Amino acid sequence: MRTGRGRRAMSGRRPSRAWGSIMSDPDRVVLVEFARTLAVEAAGLLPPRVVGDVRVKMDESVVTDADVAIERHVAERIRVRFPDHAVVGEESSVARQSHAKRRDARWCWVIDPLDGTRNYAVGLPCCATSIGVLEHGTPVAGVIYEHHTRATYWAVRGGGAFCEDVPMHVRDEPLHGESLVAFPSSKDAVSTFVATRWITRAGLVPRNLGSTAYHLALLAAGALDAVFAHRCKIWDIAAGALMVEEAGGVASTLTGSSLFPWNNQEHPTLNTPILAACAAWHHALLNDMTPAPGRDADPPDGK
Repeated sequence: MRTGRGRRAMSGRRPSRAWGSIMSDPDRVVLVEFARTLAVEAAGLLPPRVVGDVRVKMDESVVTDADVAIERHVAERIRVRFPDHAVVGEESSVARQSHAKRRDARWCWVIDPLDGTRNYAVGLPCCATSIGVLEHGTPVAGVIYEHHTRATYWAVRGGGAFCEDVPMHVRDEPLHGESLVAFPSSKDAVSTFVATRWITRAGLVPRNLGSTAYHLALLAAGALDAVFAHRCKIWDIAAGALMVEEAGGVASTLTGSSLFPWNNQEHPTLNTPILAACAAWHHALLNDMTPAPGRDADPPDGK
């Protein structure tokens, strides 16, 4: 994995460079530190294999007892520490009565307790907990913890992106024959259209690890070169989009517009499509979202 030092990040002391750049906003320091603590606590709640039933939700994604337990723990810890903060979680997308209402709160925590649940359910070792903090709808702190590598990726707006204590930077190089691009598992028309474009385009090597949050963290770390997802939600991208931007990349909608601020009046189960890459690639890859006249079948609206 590529980091600012050209090697995999290892745990250690906090990065003085990061704290020095954001100490003018101590609120964000407190938030990201607490989010990092919660992510590590989440790891302690994930059994090595599934316990209990694997249930299929209405959107055809799966959920386990571990998803629910992690989200309940994280949400309760936030309620006790920050009672005036709102919480949105994948397994309880309607605002909790015990937390502040989203429309009134300055801060909103966005939780994906286990991104990659389907992997976890079958024993495929790749899943992550994602915790983002929005201030007036814009991510200002984010943490993604991958449970099998035990790597913690985190970012603070204006303070950079890090894997453990090592700064992360997107890989800003020309397209070449080994450029790794990540796309989702969903088989909707837009996802299939873009996946086909990327599979057949020279210079791009497709990857899918089953977790959009982890894809975004790996893009920020320079291990992937682009990430596309269509049927993703705010909890899939809140932390990861911030990491990409703080690592020098660009994250946008499929039409190139800004993802944030998020309208907290919208239902959080609405799709929030994303295209993320280094700045040099982003515009070119946006063109892959648009069918070529006479060559491609029109996909449905990808906004």
